Amino acid sequence: MDSFVSGDKVVIELAGRIDSTNADITEAMITNAIRSFDGKEPLFDASALEYISSGGLRALMRVRKAAGERLTVSGASPFVYEQFEMTGFTELFNVTAAKWCMI
Repeated sequence: MDSFVSGDKVVIELAGRIDSTNADITEAMITNAIRSFDGKEPLFDASALEYISSGGLRALMRVRKAAGERLTVSGASPFVYEQFEMTGFTELFNVTAAKWCMI
């Protein structure tokens, strides 16, 4: 997972799989990235995220609660977008599909 500043945002690139085997470490890495760039709005780039399980979604929810704001997830593949939508997380996060994706 990489993170960098772009304007007033800290972009956190989510990649590969986030599931029960790595959700806790992913959550810790995201939290550290947000703290490192204090004052910058978090933006999750999900364009390289292949899969997210309920454990991964819970980790993102805990990050959202700690941040105290509605967070943005951009570039989600059809499968990842569907996971957010089916669980109601599109009501809790600003989730956008990849530009090439027709949802």
